[in-house]
Amino acid sequence: MPLNVHTILALASKQIWPHVLTAIHFQPQRIVLLHSSEVGESKAPAERLSDFYVRSGILAVGMVFQREIPYDDFTGIQEKLDALLSEFSLDRGGSALNFTGGNKLMSTAAFDWAQVRGITSFYLERANRVFVFEPRDSDLVAGLPLALNSQIARNCDPID
Repeated sequence: MPLNVHTILALASKQIWPHVLTAIHFQPQRIVLLHSSEVGESKAPAERLSDFYVRSGILAVGMVFQREIPYDDFTGIQEKLDALLSEFSLDRGGSALNFTGGNKLMSTAAFDWAQVRGITSFYLERANRVFVFEPRDSDLVAGLPLALNSQIARNCDPID
């Protein structure tokens, strides 16, 4: 199932490559990196990833944003995500949530939020399999996993 979105909301964490691979694969116009106040676990990786996206040409200057969300408040996470809907004028059909990163509470709250609001979400599992969850008629439909080819990042410098 092809995912055609212009904006990806993504939970940032130390695991950078799931973000790089999905950004290259889905080719959004912009990404909003969601990070917690934890510098080493989330905020600094979001800053590095933001810089990397632009330096490597994956996204244009001014098309990567960083926003802080709570890491320990289920309702607060969802309220922040609601605020981002307005801030970025996000629509259901053109937006998706990458809940691969973050801690378990952040991922669960964000996934629940996307499901309730009818926003497509996805998760990159081991072996580069992307599970896409699309809302349809008040149900959540999980499509067959997409196999990402890790060679799509062959032009990216892993040290960078």
